[in-house]
Amino acid sequence: MKFGILALLALLWVIPALAGPAEDEAAAAAKTWLAVVDAKNYPESWKDAADLFQQGVSEAKWGGMVQSVRDKVGPVKSAHSSRPSSPRPCPACRRRLRIVSFQTDFETKGASTEVISLVHENGKWKVGGYFIN
Repeated sequence: MKFGILALLALLWVIPALAGPAEDEAAAAAKTWLAVVDAKNYPESWKDAADLFQQGVSEAKWGGMVQSVRDKVGPVKSAHSSRPSSPRPCPACRRRLRIVSFQTDFETKGASTEVISLVHENGKWKVGGYFIN
């Protein structure tokens, strides 16, 4: 009986390890937010962003800015996320900071890098900045 319980516990420990690491929370948050931007739901992307982001740009201005840039680069043909950076302190925002970059192929611009900075706010990773290089 004892051996059966130990075997079961060992199996429960090994199975998640075999499945590979779970997606990083910051990368998952960036990917989710980027999907909202890709869907052209700019007001929602502003609402889902960090306080720092919202304080830096109004919802209306953000919508105009991101639409202008996205119109120039064209629709996304494909995107692949890269590994997020390690958490870093962000003295200006008094939170932890992560950077996640996506290698993205846009219809008009072609191969590009989308860079999303995230801050840890109220227990969640939220977008603090976004640009296309």
